[in-house]
Amino acid sequence: MIRAGIEDKDVTMYSWKHTGNCNAYRAGADIKALQQQNRHHSLEMTDVYLRSMGLRQQWKLRDLEW
Repeated sequence: MIRAGIEDKDVTMYSWKHTGNCNAYRAGADIKALQQQNRHHSLEMTDVYLRSMGLRQQWKLRDLEW
């Protein structure tokens, strides 16, 4: 990454993947399309990945006001 002028050790090639996935999700990309793009074996794996990026929240019905 130094050749690209980026010297931050926290920035990796996966940082670009994560940025692209976050931007695609925020722009309205279908979760199934993201699953296929990332070669995840299930939608659950994609959901876990997106939650780890802070993009999806796990709502509990008991926490909602009716």
